[in-house]
Parts: sequence; structure tokens; C-alpha cells
Amino acid sequence: MSRMPPPPPPTNPAAQTMRAAYNALRTNRSAEAERLARGVIAMAPRSVDAWLVLGCSLDGQGRFDEAKEALTRADECAPGDGRVTFARARVASRTGDFEQAIRYASAVRGNDGMMRDARVLQAASLRRLGRRGEALDVLRAHRDVPALAVEWALVHLDEGQPNVAIAELEPLVPRAMGTGAPSAEFSLMIRYRILHTLGEAYEATGRYDDAFRSYQAANFVFGVPFNDADFRASVARIRETFSAEWMRSMPKPTVRTDRPVFVAAMPRSGTTLLDRIIAAHPEGGGAGETLALRRQMMEWTGPNESDRFPGIARRFTSADLDRIATRYLRDTEPFAAGARRVVDKHLQNWACVGLIAMAFPDAHVIHLRRDPLDNAISCFERLDPSVVPWAARLETIGGVLREADDLMKYWIEHAPVKILTVDYETLVREPATETRRILDFLGLPWDDACLHHHRKKPGAALPPPTLATDQAAKPLTDRSIGRGARFGALLDPLRAALAAPR
Repeated sequence: MSRMPPPPPPTNPAAQTMRAAYNALRTNRSAEAERLARGVIAMAPRSVDAWLVLGCSLDGQGRFDEAKEALTRADECAPGDGRVTFARARVASRTGDFEQAIRYASAVRGNDGMMRDARVLQAASLRRLGRRGEALDVLRAHRDVPALAVEWALVHLDEGQPNVAIAELEPLVPRAMGTGAPSAEFSLMIRYRILHTLGEAYEATGRYDDAFRSYQAANFVFGVPFNDADFRASVARIRETFSAEWMRSMPKPTVRTDRPVFVAAMPRSGTTLLDRIIAAHPEGGGAGETLALRRQMMEWTGPNESDRFPGIARRFTSADLDRIATRYLRDTEPFAAGARRVVDKHLQNWACVGLIAMAFPDAHVIHLRRDPLDNAISCFERLDPSVVPWAARLETIGGVLREADDLMKYWIEHAPVKILTVDYETLVREPATETRRILDFLGLPWDDACLHHHRKKPGAALPPPTLATDQAAKPLTDRSIGRGARFGALLDPLRAALAAPR
């Protein structure tokens, strides 16, 4: 969580545990922070710090409803605590409730750093709602703060004024490119956002060389290593575990359902668009990048290789699979009101098709693929390399795209589950024809609503926003097709990686 206060001194068991919980939260060990915070609550049920850390740790795990409940309890313990109000604003923003995020963010009171972060979140939420004039009003008096300058630039990008964004951000580049220790105003994330947003502005003006260099500099800010050999070995383990021979006789659940629709695709390949098209159908729903299956695999994880995915799958019994299927259906139920099909577009589904075939043999899998150059430049530009380390370099992006494509070919040939391949370009250029093919595969009748995916379906529960939510909320456009080619020879390292011998 941003702007967490120093942990309390370890003067008693509860304070010692609280200190450890804060440290776990700061180092992104959300599950450990949750466990420790619950321990403090057992000793001190009115501890605002414990409820706050619990809420933030649940937020970090994507368990948003539980996070909201914990933060409500924190607010009851200390009404008006600025830390709690900011945390509630952050969860509201992450779940797409931007109106609520604005209300909470505007009510935050605290130190200068917390107030700055609240203004950033308030302005960003206003921008996401299209209330750009109000966002500028929030930002106008604070543009000397780098994080707020980035939001100012983003508003002008949305307004179709990239040159204003460039003029705002270029003076910040020397500090953003600096090698000094991160500061509150120039944290690694703020440096990344300055360079990334400047790249967007350059690209919008057709300055592709400058845009590429800015994206590249942004990706190097974090310096998170990625071991390509380890990644290839992990994919090989998946193929070995789910061998064609074993999949012919692997256990099956007795709990059977054809409700789940798993999108197996790489990031930035159109998964949010596909989710919204299917969810627009009267009998469709979309759970977004749900953790409903991934969280269960994490909970099964043990210290040994055989206790982790994929090896753990070899030990599953029919009873285990029944528990997995039953809990999955329960966890995705909020998106299934009246739905015969509910889309799961978790970005690791491409690696889990064998497990999907095992736990959900009647499910539908849609393999969505996109032109590799367009897909790669979108990953390079858009994915946060502190979270997705392979997205920092074209060479590693190319290697990951190749491995994923090869594994999907393997699943299509051997996995005992229904798989349909859809090309993003065809879906965008021939939406009616391709959507009809998708609905036929899913066993759903034609409905014109699918061609108006950008309109909110009345009463539908929406998943938390993703990087492409704003794009998917607009009518279809083919402007992103051919984007990679515009960068010319700059993408030659990617082309070489894609063409390298298997």
C-alpha cells in the first residue's frame, strides 16, 4: 500500500506481529501479511492497523469483496483515518467503482505524500469516467509534482493533444532517467510512468523512434531479471506432466458443467474484447481475469516440485477435482446471473489447458491469437515489467510468444476439451461473421447485442478493470492492426526471436 506509516515498535506480541505484517505487505507478500494481520486481530480485535493491513493484503490478492469488508472494519475502529480512506479509494478504483473512488480520494486527509497520492487517484478516476475537465481542475494546482504531471499528460492524450503531453513530460526525463536512489517524488513507478506516457505521446505524433526509445527506457527502470531457460523448462514440465498418453486416462470430476469459457491467449491479444462480446449476450457473463482457478492452484502449492503446478495435477483424484469445480463455480457465480456461459480470461489460461480439460471436461476453450508483431509491441509498451519481467525486452517477448504458440498447438492436438481458434484481426474486421462462429461454438443463439459489446448490459456484474477495459468500452476499430510494422527495423530483434530454430 502506498504511504504506509512506520510499523509500531515491537513492545508486545501483538506489536511484534503487526510489525512483521507491515513488512510483509511492503515486500508484496500479501498472503503472509494476511495471516499475520489475522493473528493480530485475534489478539486485538479493535486494531485499526491490523484491519488496514488485512484489507490491503486482500486487495493485493484480488479478493476485493473481502478487502472492502476489512477496510470497513478498520474505518469503524478509527473513523476518518486518512490511511483507511485512501485504501478504500484504491480498492474502489481497482474494482472499477470510480465514482466511489473519487468520493473516498477527495476525503483523504493526511501527510503531503498521502494527499498527493489521493489527488492522483482522484484525477485518474475522473479521467476514466471521461470527466476530463474536472480532472484538470484537480491537477492544475499541483503540476509541479511528477505523479500529477503524468495524469495531466494523460488527460491531454485522451483529449487528442499529444504535443501538450510531450511539453509537460520532456522536462522530467533527466530525473526519470537518473540512476540515483528512488525518492518519494521520483519512485521507480513514477519514473516508469513518465517515460511510458511520454512514449505514448510520441507514438501519437508518429515519432516511432522516439516512442520506442521511451518505452525501452521505461522498461529498464525496474531491472527485473527474466530467465528464458527457466521459462522454457517450465513449459516443458507442463507438456511432460500433461502427456498425450496420461490425458487419455486422467481422472475426471463427477461435478460436470459446461458454463465456463476459458480464453487461452497471450496478454494484449484482445482477450478483454472477446470477454465483453460474449458477456453482452443475454445468456453470457464475463468474469474477467478471475483468480477463481489460479487461487486454488496456489493454495495446493507445497515446498516440493511435485507439490506445485503442474506436478500436483498428477495427484488429483476425482474428489479433488469435484472440490475444484464446485468452488470455481461458486467463485464465478456473481458474473453468472442468468448466464449459460461465463468467460474466464486469466492470462495464464494458455498454460493451464491440460488442467482445464481435467477439472472441466465439458468447458469451452477459445484460443485467441494476434499478429505476433502487433501483440509484441503492445506487450512491450503496455505491460509493467516489474510484474511481467519477460515484457521488458523484445527478445524475451518473442521467446514467450513462441513457447505459448507451440504449447497451444500441443493442446489443440491432444487435450480432451473443445478448443476454437479465433484470430483477433478477423474478429475486428468481420465482427458479425466471427461472432456468429464463436456463439455457434458456445451453443448460444445469435443476438445482436454481441455487436454492441461496448454498451453496459443492464444488471450485469462487471469484473475489475484491465489494461484494455477502456478500449473494449468503445466501438470496434482496426487502428491497432499493423501497429508493429510502423516501428520498422526497431523490431528486428523480435523478428529474429520469433524466427529462431525451435
